[in-house]
Amino acid sequence: MAGGALAGVVVALLSVNESIYNGLASLTLEPALAGALGEGGYELLGALAFATLAIVLWRVAESRR
Repeated sequence: MAGGALAGVVVALLSVNESIYNGLASLTLEPALAGALGEGGYELLGALAFATLAIVLWRVAESRR
């Protein structure tokens, strides 16, 4: 979780420069995924990724008991 927060701060700082912002914007897969899956499918993909993360964290925590 902390890595995502730090990455967000770094992207925000880099986005101050317009050329770097445009370069970062070209790296996103959002339009391709939303086009292939549709908006509902794209949102479902995010929910499934979150659920998978929760299951993995739960299983790791249970294995350490």
